[in-house]
Amino acid sequence: MATRIKEIKLNDIHKSKWPLVIGYFGSIHVMHCQLFEMFHHFNVLTFKDFNPKTKTQLYEFNERIKNIAKFGPQNIYIFDISKNNMKAEEFVQRVLLPIKPNSIVVGTNFKFGSDHKPYTILNKYFKVDSVNHNARISTTIISQLLSSGQVERANGFLYKPYHYTSQWVKGQHRGKTLGFRTINLKVDRHLAVCPGSYVASVRLGRKWHKAVAFVGASKTFKMNVPIIEIHVFNKRLMPRSLYPQSIRNKVCVEFYKYIRDNTKYKSTKLLIKAIERDVKVAKAYFERNK
Repeated sequence: MATRIKEIKLNDIHKSKWPLVIGYFGSIHVMHCQLFEMFHHFNVLTFKDFNPKTKTQLYEFNERIKNIAKFGPQNIYIFDISKNNMKAEEFVQRVLLPIKPNSIVVGTNFKFGSDHKPYTILNKYFKVDSVNHNARISTTIISQLLSSGQVERANGFLYKPYHYTSQWVKGQHRGKTLGFRTINLKVDRHLAVCPGSYVASVRLGRKWHKAVAFVGASKTFKMNVPIIEIHVFNKRLMPRSLYPQSIRNKVCVEFYKYIRDNTKYKSTKLLIKAIERDVKVAKAYFERNK
């Protein structure tokens, strides 16, 4: 059965007896996986438009919902904090009790409501199953690792390698001139990795392709707007022929290893040599991790 997605309306709340997993899920890390794997049938309640200054998000809202849906909940309830920011006790009375879950599932670090109450107040109303919080694993810590180039460490905490989904945009065809055709993706504030070159793979249609990816505004060409430039190893793929298809469907790129920073090279020849080294590093990585 496909997961049903329901935005919570206070005057019309869908009831469901299944255990209710509650969280912000700015990423899906190994501690979240424990929450989702406790029951065969369960629902999830998550939050929309929470303050990014207080809660870290690795993914934009729709991508967060897709990540949760992969674990197969019966329903995903969405509570829009910007429309109804209420205290914890009111949230219990107006949202959680009307859903009528047979239990609540949270991490022990979960706090909720505009008054930031701990999850323990839920014990007055529900059977509560909690997973002990590991202070070394959190979305904030994962974000810090990604932003400092420690992609492999961050991926060790995530349920799958860090990925970013965005729209394909037309570039300036410099990749073709340099001998490395690229797929170019738009960047927004949700991109968590720092500027530089990476071992990566990109999904085109239903297939994943090994690649190197450059993130940022090229210092060599004095660019001002950051983008992601992806060079796919499969030479039979022609980016221009795929472009119309990918305008309709966003492109997903996974990051595996940080290679080097965004360096300003004195000549295109030096840049080409650097890209050749990136490709060599990436191919060696994939050879070791078949």
